[in-house]
Amino acid sequence: MAHNQTAELISFCQMMTTALKSGRPLPQSLLNLNKSKSENSQAVIWCRELGKSLSEGYSLEEAVSQLKSFDP
Repeated sequence: MAHNQTAELISFCQMMTTALKSGRPLPQSLLNLNKSKSENSQAVIWCRELGKSLSEGYSLEEAVSQLKSFDP
């Protein structure tokens, strides 16, 4: 895995941890994280896509499997 991909995965995991600890619904937390982070970050794109899919009723497993450039 390239260094940049590793950094993006670490950033994504940190954002997921923050979202899970927030106490708010996961889709809402993931979508709100995007407002404070770089829009060009792959980790932010994954959070945005994941939050959107979850808010549309997909299970977490289904939502993660739909992420582009992400190997669950």
